Amino acid sequence: MFPTSSTPICPRTRRGHIASAPKKKRTARLGKAAVERLTPMSGDSEAPIFPRSDIEKALFRGGRKPVSGFWCWGSSGLVEATSCLITTDGNQPLLRSRDVACIFGLEPIDDGASAQEAGTSLAQRLLDAARTPTPAFLGGSAAGSPFDLVGVFVSEFLVPKGDALYEDPDLLKALEALAKLSRKGKAPPVQLLQMRRLETAALKQPRHPLQAQTPADWVATVGERALLAVVLDAWRSCTSDNRTGSETNEAG
Repeated sequence: MFPTSSTPICPRTRRGHIASAPKKKRTARLGKAAVERLTPMSGDSEAPIFPRSDIEKALFRGGRKPVSGFWCWGSSGLVEATSCLITTDGNQPLLRSRDVACIFGLEPIDDGASAQEAGTSLAQRLLDAARTPTPAFLGGSAAGSPFDLVGVFVSEFLVPKGDALYEDPDLLKALEALAKLSRKGKAPPVQLLQMRRLETAALKQPRHPLQAQTPADWVATVGERALLAVVLDAWRSCTSDNRTGSETNEAG
């Protein structure tokens, strides 16, 4: 029913035509809260620092369960993108220093597949999904620990097994800690993903979920960037095929 001149107005529920005024005040309060939320918790750090709960509240909850701290949007097999990376420094021991992300665990795939195939499937999925600019937040494991924006990254390639990075002391220490937490006393399998840090100043806002007005706005931003990445990959593939075809014709 639409309000009329005879429609009773209840101030508490803000029904009727005069509800617009309280709504404007509420919007102003939310805007002020958003600005305060973007203020670092400590002035000693160059990077903005936030409570983990604030970061997670700014993310869309309808996506897949986070994998190794990666929050994914979209559908595997179609268009999928990582919208954010949030985890502890202990779970990503190489990201700050070497721009390398750790992918732990296996992905359930076809029956009869080996553990190596399952791990490769998960790693490949995140490699493809993280080609979209992904903001990364790292922090401590204690309750209430602040999380800082480490940077915005895109994936480059999967680090091959046997690389010296798998013997990095920080990684081995993290795997040892995970093994102690496991009932089986074993650390999960790990695949390293080389990332590339982007110049955040050159990125169009919002650069991370806390700069978006709502979680839906951040999802829209991630979706646009994911589709753009698909288009660019298709264009590069088409250009490469055309170049190869031209070289073959010339050789013939």
